[in-house]
Amino acid sequence: MSADIRPLSFGELLDRSFALYRGNFLALALICLIPGLIPIPFTLFLRQPAGAVPTINSIWPLMARIYAFVIANSMVQFVAQAAVIFAVSEIYLGRTIGVGEAFRRVGKRWTSLFNLWISIMIRCIGCGLTIIGIFFIPSLLLSYSFALPVVLFEALPVGQALKRSRLLTKGQRGNIFLTFLLMLVISWALALAATTPFNVL
Repeated sequence: MSADIRPLSFGELLDRSFALYRGNFLALALICLIPGLIPIPFTLFLRQPAGAVPTINSIWPLMARIYAFVIANSMVQFVAQAAVIFAVSEIYLGRTIGVGEAFRRVGKRWTSLFNLWISIMIRCIGCGLTIIGIFFIPSLLLSYSFALPVVLFEALPVGQALKRSRLLTKGQRGNIFLTFLLMLVISWALALAATTPFNVL
């Protein structure tokens, strides 16, 4: 794909995204799959014996394990997203990049990525401490949706990256929300298609 660096309409963005992912499905799928395998063994610690009824004494350790799993899984997905961003940028510019190289580049930015992840998590948890604040979490995540690419490519400190992301997403958060919504629907459809044959059996 030849590089065409200019603002794209929502339709153009979707069209090019689908074309890019179709043409490089295996590499991008592996980048997402490899980190996704890491949390799977830890789901064993979340299982309850069949027919077991949670008690007051057992519910808190279970909740602690669930929260720990969610936080660890979000970090893994954050790393996978960073690797995908690196890979997509190289492919869009007409260059090739392997799965290992994408993760190596993420490793070089590990400290900044971890700080960014912590900063966003703290803000989301802070909003979630109040009932009213919970409703601001989606808006917060939309405003910070460009922070990861900014940290990766512009190498700005986390605070400046968050400010720049708010500036870049201003006036575009509706389209960003629709893009995330479409990705979620596609993910659900693929998951349903993959699991339905097993459910029938």
